[in-house]
Parts: sequence; C-alpha cells; structure tokens
Amino acid sequence: MKAEKTFAIDVLDNEEAWNLFRKMAGNSVERAELRSIAIEVAKKCARLPLAIATVANALSNKPSYVWKDALLQLQKPSSRNLSRKFADAYLAIELSYKHLESEEHKQTFLLCSLLRRDGSIDDLLKYAIGLGLINGVDTVEEVRSRLLTMVRDLKASCLLLDGNTNKLPFDMHDLVYDVAMSIASKDNHVFALNKKDVLKDWPDEETMKKCNMINLGFPGIKELPDELNCPQLIFFYMISKDGSLKMPPNFFRQTTNLKVLDLTEMHFSSLPPSICLLTSLRTLCLDHCELGDITIIGELKNLEILSLFRSNFRILPKEIGRLVKLKLLDLSYCTELKIIPPGVLPSLSILEELYMLGTFIQWEVREHANQRSNASLVELKNLSCLTALEVHILDAGAMPGGLFFEELQKLERYKIVIGNHDEDEFYQDVHEYSRILILNTISIDHLDHRLDMFWKKIEALRVYKDFDIENDSVTKYIINDNDAVDKIEFPQLRSLVFQDLPHLISFCSKDKSASTSMPRHELSLFSEKNVFPASVARVLPQLRDLCIHDCGVEEIVSIGEGLETTVTFEFNQVSFLSLWKLPELKCFYPGVHTIKWPMLKEFYTFGCGKTTILGTKHFSIVDTPNVNWQQLQSQLISLDEKQAWSLDDIPTTVVLTMHQGSTVKSIDFHPSHHTLLLVGSANGEITLWELGMRERLVTKPFKIWEMSTCSLTFQALMVNDTSISVSRVTWSPDGSLAGVAFSKHLTHLYAYPGSNDLIQSLEIDAHVGGVNDLAFTHINKRLCIVTCGDDKLLKVWDSMTGRKLFNFEGHDAPVYSICPVDRYERLIYSITVDGTITSWMYDGRRCQADLVAPGQGCSTMLVSANRMRLFTCGTSKDGQSFLAEWCQYQQVVERIYEGFTMKSAAVVSFDIGQNQFLAAGEDSQIKFWHVDNSNLLTFIDAEGGLPSLPRVRFNKPGNLLAVTTADNGFKILANDVGLRSLRANEVSSSAA
Repeated sequence: MKAEKTFAIDVLDNEEAWNLFRKMAGNSVERAELRSIAIEVAKKCARLPLAIATVANALSNKPSYVWKDALLQLQKPSSRNLSRKFADAYLAIELSYKHLESEEHKQTFLLCSLLRRDGSIDDLLKYAIGLGLINGVDTVEEVRSRLLTMVRDLKASCLLLDGNTNKLPFDMHDLVYDVAMSIASKDNHVFALNKKDVLKDWPDEETMKKCNMINLGFPGIKELPDELNCPQLIFFYMISKDGSLKMPPNFFRQTTNLKVLDLTEMHFSSLPPSICLLTSLRTLCLDHCELGDITIIGELKNLEILSLFRSNFRILPKEIGRLVKLKLLDLSYCTELKIIPPGVLPSLSILEELYMLGTFIQWEVREHANQRSNASLVELKNLSCLTALEVHILDAGAMPGGLFFEELQKLERYKIVIGNHDEDEFYQDVHEYSRILILNTISIDHLDHRLDMFWKKIEALRVYKDFDIENDSVTKYIINDNDAVDKIEFPQLRSLVFQDLPHLISFCSKDKSASTSMPRHELSLFSEKNVFPASVARVLPQLRDLCIHDCGVEEIVSIGEGLETTVTFEFNQVSFLSLWKLPELKCFYPGVHTIKWPMLKEFYTFGCGKTTILGTKHFSIVDTPNVNWQQLQSQLISLDEKQAWSLDDIPTTVVLTMHQGSTVKSIDFHPSHHTLLLVGSANGEITLWELGMRERLVTKPFKIWEMSTCSLTFQALMVNDTSISVSRVTWSPDGSLAGVAFSKHLTHLYAYPGSNDLIQSLEIDAHVGGVNDLAFTHINKRLCIVTCGDDKLLKVWDSMTGRKLFNFEGHDAPVYSICPVDRYERLIYSITVDGTITSWMYDGRRCQADLVAPGQGCSTMLVSANRMRLFTCGTSKDGQSFLAEWCQYQQVVERIYEGFTMKSAAVVSFDIGQNQFLAAGEDSQIKFWHVDNSNLLTFIDAEGGLPSLPRVRFNKPGNLLAVTTADNGFKILANDVGLRSLRANEVSSSAA
C-alpha cells in the first residue's frame, strides 16, 4: 500500500462505527425488521473500519435471514488465539469471504493472497489458466477479462485494495492476508512461506500428502528433498536467491497431478528429468532463471502457458514446436536469446499470445525454412489464432510485405518496436496502450507507405532517431506521400512522440495538418521556430507532459490564420511543464490568448534568457487550482530575471553541535520534516535526530535481522570479521522509508510511520563486498531501490518485496556511486572508482558511451532539486579534487568550479541547496559557490573542529546545513529562516 502520509488510526467510537456500517451497507439496514440485527452485526466488527467495510459490503441488500445467519457466525468463538478485537475482525473478514458471489471469486481471492504484492494480472492469468480456475471461457483474452472483472469485484468488497502500479494492480491488507492464508491452509491445504520465514523442516508426511498448493517465496531453504511426496499437489511456486541450490532429479516423481509450476530466479544447467512426468502440467514459468538445456519442456504435451520471462538462454529448442496446445508464449527480455529454429513458431498452431519485447532475434528474410537457420517474421502469418503480439525487430528489412501488415491489423493488442533505439522511453508506460508502434528514422525509409495500414487502430506512435547514425539525420516527414495527407486519420491515437528529430518539419510531406490527438512528451519539431501550429495546439486533450528543451524555438505555438481575435488554449491534462535552455524563446503565442492548465502541478524554467513574458500584454492564465497561482505567475512573467540572492541566504551560522558517539559516515535530512536528520555511523549504528528539540529520537545498532536468508559468502565473512560500517543513509522521496547501505553485503530498509520509530522492513544481501551507495527511484510508478557495490554491479530492487528487478553488468571496476535522473531521460548514472560514468536504462541496458569524470577518480553525482542541473565532485588518484557541472544532453563538462587547495586522500563531499548554492567540505572548511559562477563564493570553518574532509548535507529548503565534526559528531548551520524553523520546533516541543 502506498500513501503520501501514514497516520495511526484507532478504532472508531460506537456512533462512527454505526454511521460507517450504515453507509456501506445501504439504506436497507434502517428497515424495522433488520435494524436491530444490523446493529448487532456492526458491533461484532469490533469498531474496526476494515471489518466494517468488508462485512457491510458482503451483506448489502441481502434478505433478513442472511443477516441472521451472519450474526450467528460472528458470535462463534474464533479458533485462533487472538485478542477479542482481532478475533472479531477475523470472523468478519471470513464472513465476507463466504458471501462472495461464486466459487470462482473465492478461488481468485485465495490465489491473489498467494501472489499478494509480488504478482501481477499477467501472473494471475497464467496461474488461473493452469489451474482451470475460470469456467465457460475459450480464449486467453476471455480469461483476462473475467479475472479483471473479479479483481474489481473483490476490491468493491474491500477484500482487495488498489495496487501502486498498472502492472501490480491489486494489494491486500495485512489482516485480510492473514485470514486468507488461514482459509487457504485449512480448506485448500496450502503450505506457504514468505521472505521472512525460514524452512527448518518440511511438514510431516501426512500433511504433505494432503497438500494441494505450495508457495515458497524467498524461503531460507538450504536443501530440497530427493522427492516431493505430494500426490495431490496442483500448484508449486518457488523463488530462490541461492544460485547453489540444486533441484534433485526425482524431485517431481510423486507430483504427477501438478498443473502449475513456477520456478523463479533459479539456476538450471538442465531441468530435472522427473519434470517429464508432469503430464497434467498446463502452466510452466521459468522466469528470471539461468537456463542451460531446456529440451525436456517439449515432452509436456498438455502445456498451455510457457513463460521464460527475463531468463538467460541462447537457443529456443526445436522441441518447443511439439507443444501443440500452447496458447501463450512469453519470451520477453530474454536478452541472450539469439536463435529460434525455423518451423518452431508456426508449429504452435493455436498460439494466441506471443511476447518477445526486449528480445533481439535476428529475424531472417528468406521464406523457405530449409534455407534459414533462424526464424522469419513470415512464420507469424501462420498463427491464425494470434490476438496479441509484442516483438522487437532490429532490421526493418527483415519485415515481409503488405500481407504481414494486414495480419497485424487483426490483432487486438500489439507492441511492435522496429529498428535500433538508444532511448528508454519506449519501455516506459507501454502497458498503458493496447496498440503501439515504435519506429526509428531508418525504419521509416524501409516501411514508407505500408505504415498507413496502422493509423486507424493505433493508440501510440513513437518515432526516435536511430542511435547508430549521426546527428545530422535529415528525416523531415514521417510520411513521404503527397496524396496521403487528406487520408490520414488517427481516431484512436492517444500518444504521439517525436524525439531527437531536429529536422522534422511536418508529419506529412504536403503542408496540411492531419487530424491528430497528440497526448504526450517531447515533440522536437523545432526547425520552423515553433512547436505547434495553433490548430493543433488547440486539440491536445490528452497531453500530460509538455517538455521543450535544448532548441531554438522562438514561440511555442505559431499564430494561425483565420482564427478568432482571442484564442483559448486548453491543456486539460498537462501536469508537468518544463521550458529548458530555450535561448531564443520570446513567447508562448504571439497573439491575444488565454491558457487553461487545470491539472498543472509542476512548472520549471531555465535558460530562457530572451523571454520577457510567456505571451503578450493581452495574455492571461486561468484555472490552475493545483499550484500556487502567485508563484506560477511570477515564474511565467519573469523568466528572464535571475533569482535574487545574497550571502545571507547561505546557512553559515552554527546553531547546534551534537555528539553521535562514532564517526559519522553519512547524513540525510527528511524530505518534508526539514529538522529531522538521519545519521549513519562507522560502528554500523543509525540514529534519527529531531534538531528542533535537540533530541535523539531513535537509535538502531547494527544487527543482522535474519542470518539464514543471507548468502553463504556473507555468513562465512561474518564468522571471522563482525565489524561493519554504514556507507550511506538516505530517505525515499516521500520520506516513508529510510535506506541504509553497509560496508559489507547488506542493505536495510526501515519504514518511518511518522512517529519516533524506525520499523524494520527489508534486509537485502545486495552485493559481494561493500554496498557503496543506495538511492530510491520510481520505475513505472513503482518505488525501487538502486544499489551499487564492490562487485562491479548495479542492482534494482522492489522496495516492497525486496525482489531483484534488474542487474546492471559491464563495469570494469567497483561502482562507487549512483544517481537516478527522473526527468526526461529516466536514466541511472553510475560512477566507478576510476571515474568512468555510465548511463543505464531502467531495464538494465547500457544507454550511452562511457564518460570520464574530471580527475578520473572516485566521484559522486547530484541533480538539483528542480531536476535541471547535473553536478559531479570527485578526487583523482593523486589527490586533486574537481567539482563540475555537466551539460546533460551534450554529455560534456560545462563548468569546473575553482577553489580546492589541498590534496585529499578521500573523496570530497558536496551538496546543492536552494537550486543555486554548492557546498563542499575540504581542508577543514566548508566552501560555497553559486552554481552560475566557477569562482569560489565564500568559505567558513564553522567555528573549528571539522575534519580535513567534512561531510555536508543541506535540508530540502536549503536553510539548514549539517556538517560532520572531528570528534564523532556533527554541527548544524542555519540562515535566518532555518534558525526560525528550529526555534519554532523548540517552542512547539516546550508547549507540548
């Protein structure tokens, strides 16, 4: 569950509880014959909102005899040893489960409880088909629709919650989850372990023989039994982080009724021979696995679902062609897969869905199989049942003729990427659209007139520069057909992206405007000195982000002929507006106009030196309820003015000196509670300080939370050397989580509920050696953790489950620091100890050629709070320090700041405050620069006592600065505003 803030909610009082119950159950509870029963039922919900909601929804509009029966069930004593309040809640939730409208709903609910926060609709679909959960449906798409409907019904019953992403669309309250697992264990003989459990012994033989489902999510299993004696088993799921765990050859010999088998993140040189005995198996998932010989899968003749998502193997065996009942094949992001033998795909004659996005097959052109060593796209024409296709075609020349395009139009869903790309945007939010076509400039020349077959059904079109060609690509038109302009229609288009196409001047070579709806992102149509003609700018109903950067435009919208005297532009969905480095920009629109931005939340400007006003003297802004209007207006009208500042804005006054007790290694202010400071020490301890109260709120000494789940390498290391230090502490963007990286292997994640406590959330054995840096970022709306370490790797983890999502390989040296950039590029930068800077896409692919930080040594990187400017600070091997600003798009150093005076044995710490001041600790001093001037602005020694290289950290407003001291502590420096905020907290604390 995700929330901007977390509040402690106690039970309701009696009146509140009844009012909520009555509202959820409906007006029928006021009937004379029902009201007294309803009141007693409400009382049995123990005044807990969750219990009230589930029971009231379950009984809404039911006849009185159902209410009487429900009351009897709620009055029964609970079989669990719980307090009265939670026993009543258990009974209430169990009652809601019993009142679900069908057995399918009940089984779907229990299956959702097994997946919980680790699963998606796609996973639910694969399992449901394998288990035969849905009756009366014939196709995969029909099963998907039924599942989505039932998930919606379960949310309406309050048994499921909304998830935090489109790919993870459901979640489950902890209490509901406990009830679901209790029901599953009792009624369905489910044996389940989660990531915090350790399997010491398998259940006794009789229990295992009755077991129907086994779910082992991150269990600490060191060894598997030779045979799994579960003759009634129909579902087996296991995920293992231990690459040394072996699956015995006869493991499945006594599980011949198995219908669903999911083995995730496991290593197989070959699959266990006993897998061929699973004649009832309908779903096989080997996701995120290292795979060798998988030929034996061809023996599973009843298989309907085969998923090898993100697994590493080079050749898809020809034996896969024997799976004539296969309906869904998922080969997405199998980056090492190079060969699919000719004839395999057309042999899957009833295949309905084929997923290969992110898998780079060299499709062959020749049509006859005996002339080829690899698959051809022409084979897809033989899949007459195909309704969904996701595929990456590197060479547009490998695409067959018009018949292939005609076949594509029969698909309900497709995502087709044609050509080489060096952008990660085509992987972002692709799940939002059903029919997507992604092209590069080279593929346009190959496809030309064949593209017009897509226009009427396509929902998203994206065109990028080919990263294998020079920047002087001269693509001017998407369609080079003068006669096509009057025929172009985009009735379903929701997303149109042109990026890095500096010469593009029109969609079609004839100067007419197509009827388009262009809803998104950067549109680089800049050679004509404007972005949109007025006729197009007035019909952008779904545009969400307007980002114009690094171009020579003079106006955003060109003046149109034949328009009324006053023009109104309505950007009803735009929430993000950024005008960045537009030196020639004069105005938004040169005529009289009004602009409406009802959803605008963020507005950024930089480098718009000629802009005196974003419009004319007749310009007005209306309907901006989501931003501070005065702040927005001042930004819009004064883009050319530099922000006024003085030396007094810099926090230089020492107001607090605190003793930590051990050398401070890392510090970070809370993003919204600006006087809350998290401190990590050399002894592995973390401390949370409230500076306004001068109080140490909580201290967490280092300890290993669950040694048995850690790698054997780490366990052996800690036997001989138990010393461990904090490498980095940092807050998540919303401040609900605190991350800690340690000098050996581990990363800890704490939940911060807003009270005086940090609650253990996740322990991850992240890297072999030290974990040198840690950061939070959002990937497809999911909050993730990024770590780097001595093992030369970057890794991305799910912040809710601890599951590894991506592995970034290819560094030649240990990785010292990382910096996610969540702006246009959506990249992760990494810097190794030799100063090599690499940018990565979020799927783990290297994005651009390596750069080298000044000094070619260990460096850290920061992005300004407004996300406009990028800085590095590092120290070379000979001790010279360099602080530099980078031009993000040209990937070159734009400015090097002067003022470092000493040779350093370690890396200089730096930070940026108020988007305009840089601070760095060097020579037992704190040195300051203005971001626009390379000369040193000022320096202070903070009344002495600083180490040679003090660590520095601004709070978010930039009015406080924390700096470490030589005596195992830290000082707080403030400007006048920061001093007032500390005193306000102190007064508030005294009053309390």
